[in-house]
Amino acid sequence: MNEAATQILLGGFLKGGFDVFEALLTDPFTYMAGDSNDLDEEGLSNILSTHAVSMQANILGGGAVAMLFSMEDATKIVSQTNTGEPTAAETLDEASMGTLKEIADGVLGGGVANLSERFGEDVEIDNFDVVVYTPEQAGDFLGVIGEGPVLSLFTFLAAPNYDSKGYFIVSSAFEGRVPDSQLSSGDPLVSDDEMKDILSGFSPDDERGSYAG
Repeated sequence: MNEAATQILLGGFLKGGFDVFEALLTDPFTYMAGDSNDLDEEGLSNILSTHAVSMQANILGGGAVAMLFSMEDATKIVSQTNTGEPTAAETLDEASMGTLKEIADGVLGGGVANLSERFGEDVEIDNFDVVVYTPEQAGDFLGVIGEGPVLSLFTFLAAPNYDSKGYFIVSSAFEGRVPDSQLSSGDPLVSDDEMKDILSGFSPDDERGSYAG
């Protein structure tokens, strides 16, 4: 695992993805990146029991990425997109899945666009999908991601509708796409102003800074 590379990729997808969520849902989001760890099948199976909805993509030239959300958050996002009201549901029907795929196209596209700008070179999606997994399908999911999967937690807030967490998964092949110049630049993932915006969305007593699962 190259944690520095993973954090750069995570930062790009959070910034690009939540810019899209804000524009789509007209809610001001704050988000925070958590630590990164190697991922195995057992760990992924446990995560899929609560966060089964995957926006995932293969990256042109090598690598894969996925963003996992709970069914509650995914259905609220779809409902708010369609009706203006974030109403949770227990499942995604065919129409809702179609809407979510359109949203995922923008969210994942926003992530690679942010990274392309940062890297000074094109980062492009080869293909993408939205899949609802069961815990028993963790092995199949890892097969899609590829070798060396790394997991990161992220939290996001848009009061009063969202106060949640999600998971970011990236393959070692995608980590390897991060230019050496980015790894050695020492540039922060977010600016001071962006960090102030992030922290303003969380109270001092918020225990989620520990990133406990």
